[in-house]
Amino acid sequence: MKAKFYSPEEETSNKMTPINHDEVEQDRHLNNNEDFIYSLRPDNTKKKITYDLNIWRRYYSTVGETRALENMPPEGLNILLCNFFMDVHKKDGGVYEPGSLASLQRGIQRYLNDNNSSTNFMKSSQLANETW
Repeated sequence: MKAKFYSPEEETSNKMTPINHDEVEQDRHLNNNEDFIYSLRPDNTKKKITYDLNIWRRYYSTVGETRALENMPPEGLNILLCNFFMDVHKKDGGVYEPGSLASLQRGIQRYLNDNNSSTNFMKSSQLANETW
């Protein structure tokens, strides 16, 4: 049996194509594109965010708020969210389970993130330490 030896001719025939740095930069830009990322989000997650926002809109229309969620200043949003999570009820008047309220929080925060809001009420130590 013959042993296979290294041959420089084989290396040139299997050579990889050089990297085009402009294409790499475009791919990097695409990966950072929020629309691209949002399009990869599962449909059920998109539906859940819409559902959560409908609950939020139903609540804040009853308190006379007209500003878009992502345009509210953090302090005002904190007060509204505190009241929302204490007062929100199902359409039939029932109360939401704690897990459902936590899910509502995450859905509202996802919406804020998707709309380039700098407010992160889930992690903000400033908002968490506020006493109203």
